[in-house]
Amino acid sequence: MYNFLNTPTNQLLQLLLSLAGFETLSKLENLEFLYLSGNNFNSSILSSLVGLSLKRLDLRNNDIKGSINMTELNALSYLEVLDLSENEIIKFEPSRGASNLSVLYLDGLVNNITNELLESLGEFHNLTNLSLDSNNLIRAMFRYSLIELSLDLCSLDEYFLQSLELLPSLKVLSIQALHTTGLSTSQGYSLIELSLNLCSLDENFLQSLELLPSLKVLNIEALQTDLPISQGLCALKDLRDLDMRNNYLIGTLPYCMENLTSLRRLDLSRNNLSGDIYFSPLKSLISLESLVLSNNHFQIPLSLSPFFNHSKIKSFVASENEVYSRREMHNFIPKFQLQNLSLSCCGNGESFPQFLYYQHDLQYVGISHVRMKGRFPCWLLQNNTNLVSLDLKNTSLLGLLELPIQSHKNLTFLDISDNKLFGQIPSEIGACFPRLYYLNMSSNNFSGSIPSSLGNMNILDHLDLSNNGLHNNLSGGIPPWIINMTNLEVLDLSHNKLDGYLLPNLFPPYISQVYLSNNRLQGSMLNEFDCMNMIVIDLGQNNLTGGIPKWLGRCSHLGYLLLKGNNFEKEIPKQLCKLDYLRLVDLSSNYLCGRIPSCLRISFNNNISFIEDIDPSWSTFGVTSKPIQADFTTKNKLYSYIGKILNYLSGLDLSDNALEGVVPLEIGNFNTIQVLNLSHNKLGGPIPPTFSNLQKVESLDLSHNKLEGNIPSQLTRLHFLSVFSVAYNNLSGRTPDMVAQFATFENSSYEGNPFLCGSPLSRSCDPSLLSNNSSNRGEKEEYGFIDMNFFYISFGVSFIMMLLGIFAVLCINPYWRRAWFYFVGKIMNNFFYFVVDNVPILSKYRFYQPFE
Repeated sequence: MYNFLNTPTNQLLQLLLSLAGFETLSKLENLEFLYLSGNNFNSSILSSLVGLSLKRLDLRNNDIKGSINMTELNALSYLEVLDLSENEIIKFEPSRGASNLSVLYLDGLVNNITNELLESLGEFHNLTNLSLDSNNLIRAMFRYSLIELSLDLCSLDEYFLQSLELLPSLKVLSIQALHTTGLSTSQGYSLIELSLNLCSLDENFLQSLELLPSLKVLNIEALQTDLPISQGLCALKDLRDLDMRNNYLIGTLPYCMENLTSLRRLDLSRNNLSGDIYFSPLKSLISLESLVLSNNHFQIPLSLSPFFNHSKIKSFVASENEVYSRREMHNFIPKFQLQNLSLSCCGNGESFPQFLYYQHDLQYVGISHVRMKGRFPCWLLQNNTNLVSLDLKNTSLLGLLELPIQSHKNLTFLDISDNKLFGQIPSEIGACFPRLYYLNMSSNNFSGSIPSSLGNMNILDHLDLSNNGLHNNLSGGIPPWIINMTNLEVLDLSHNKLDGYLLPNLFPPYISQVYLSNNRLQGSMLNEFDCMNMIVIDLGQNNLTGGIPKWLGRCSHLGYLLLKGNNFEKEIPKQLCKLDYLRLVDLSSNYLCGRIPSCLRISFNNNISFIEDIDPSWSTFGVTSKPIQADFTTKNKLYSYIGKILNYLSGLDLSDNALEGVVPLEIGNFNTIQVLNLSHNKLGGPIPPTFSNLQKVESLDLSHNKLEGNIPSQLTRLHFLSVFSVAYNNLSGRTPDMVAQFATFENSSYEGNPFLCGSPLSRSCDPSLLSNNSSNRGEKEEYGFIDMNFFYISFGVSFIMMLLGIFAVLCINPYWRRAWFYFVGKIMNNFFYFVVDNVPILSKYRFYQPFE
């Protein structure tokens, strides 16, 4: 028995139907759900459906045009839902119609919806739900009893909006992205659900909501105006669901919100609301089940004492506000049992809130960046066995890391980074959290080696133990069991004291990002890795030797290659030219020699996103991950680029090596590169004029080389250039004109080139001034800066005064006089024998005593 058939964009089905005939569909007598969207069927497909027991028919995005003869649907007496969106329908021909049809979709019709089409819908007597999203509705009228109407992304005029008064039975209305400011709520006294997301409304709109007393669900997300929460909203006493997120709401919450006693779900996130929650009307809304206040300017007590009587609340999300500690005069036990708690942002909580000791149903907890001095809350894990995510990043935790006794198989996310935990990582951590997907323990004071039990986390995707080298002593080699973590994609062990060699088959097959920089790794990289999926390889600041491995050319998806600060030598392998997606290459501070490969490419493809973050704004419970980070020298400073910004950065740094030869002309084809650093090498020849094609470059450093010739004047076209240096080369001629960005560069950008002239250098390029300067230099060479006559006179007088001083001392002091004559006699004897020994003709005087 077939009751479901889904064939979206199925050309094979079209071929079979064309060969066997459309009547073959009529044989599926028990078929209830038929999806034929994204094909090229025309209106003749309807006749082949006669006799079917269809309840839902989807013909979206086909080739149905013109008028639809309702007689072809007469046999579909069970049809309840019909989707004819993205076709070109003019009207429905009068007929008895599909008597049970209650839901009709006409979204995104190619032609404008006219009154004729809307009037023809009156033949569907049982029609209750109508969707006309993404259409142009011009002076249209409704004359039938709709209950639900969707007009999202439509272009409406005021006359059309007034025609809504003809729908007295309307209960649900959605008008998202309305391009008008004339909306009034006077039409819909019976509305139960209203969605006006992304609309532009006037200042009186919120006040006019009091005309909708039956409203139970209100969604007004992303309004285009600054509005305070007005009294009109407070009149909706039956309101159960209120979503006002992502607006420009300002001020404090009005106390009249206490009247919303039926409210179960409230979302005020991403606004500019302020005030202390302790004194807000929210404490009176005891029917709340979900409260979202994130990304505002509220002050929220960490104790959550205003909500202790809210026995129904399950989710409290208030990240990106200010959390503070409030001393309570009582020790009340809260009536609620939370499942989701997010207070991540900033503030001082002094210690863990007491109410957490009474929670047993927690699944998601995020209290990052709130200072709470104390030990790791092992009890929180023991009391909440269903915990899925725990984010305690930067919460001033200290002491040893204590783990719960029982295994937590539900925990998938754990972040305790940026704290003051010390000691060894517990050896049983892998057995305690066997189902972890994300583990971040970076920037702590852990010591010792990496426990082998981490290898038991067979679904771990992200492991970060970095930045423990500054304060702790994570040591030992890279553990070989990492290859057993078959789902691992991100490994960050950077900034530690790991030593040893890079062994073959060290990394699991699907790993994409490897960060091992700032360790003590040594040896060569002759052993090939399984790098087919690698996007980032960061091995900078180690003691690696030998040549850059040629097998890197087989890392077909590699985008970021960071090998700075090692002892690599030999030439840059040409195999790197095979990499089509290289964006960031840092080979600086090595001993590389030879020429720069002219085939090397630095690409930038906006259609490829290598690095993704977990954006806290999209996280339901404020749970975030550590974004990926890469250190790269830009504009003469070392920056850490984090997360998605790496998708928009491209650069090449070959500085501080021994590269020679000319700069390849092909580098000028890197028209999207932002950083190019070839300084401190032995490069010669001219600066390629093709560098004027580097339209996106912001930092260009060619200093400390042996470049010759003129600086290309076309470089003034580089309008984004903010750092430029050709200092200490052999360049000559005129400096580029002081226009655009080049007007900001100082003498330091050109110094060390004795044959350069022009601004900002002090040497002028005017020939007449150059001749004057030459004559002045000749005079200075002839006479110098010192009066030689005065020098000779002063030297003679000083010499005579010195001799007279010595003679006077010897006459006055007989002891010094004897010592002086003895010293002079000894020097003369030594000189005599030196001459006799080295001049053969005087050898007969060898035994003569000249100064006895």
